[in-house]
Amino acid sequence: LPIVGPWLLSVRAEVLDAFAGAASSENKPVRLAMSSLLINMAALTARGGHADGKVQVLSAAVELLEGVDGDPEVLFRVLVAVGTVMHKDAEVTSLARDMEVQAKAVKLSAHSVAKLADAAKDVMAVFEGRQ
Repeated sequence: LPIVGPWLLSVRAEVLDAFAGAASSENKPVRLAMSSLLINMAALTARGGHADGKVQVLSAAVELLEGVDGDPEVLFRVLVAVGTVMHKDAEVTSLARDMEVQAKAVKLSAHSVAKLADAAKDVMAVFEGRQ
């Protein structure tokens, strides 16, 4: 994303706003696309240290996390995005805690799908300062 990255960061609010309805979509491919977008946005904002972008990604991720009815792949991708924006950022981690992400991660850490449970445990480790 060397060419697209800076442009995407400059329009991130508009892109995330345009995809806001995807969080409550009944269409699994739409939710998967949104979760993939969040992973990419999380990586871009985390790499560049864009505090506002991290908060926007976190907010969109929480919205998707609340709108998903247990789809393990979507939940996994959302947790990857959340962990990415929280990593080594105390302010975003605190905000995520306020948004009850930690409680959701604890619940998902016992999920029967191993990669989802592992992602939830990784997010919990970030909350606990172990990552």
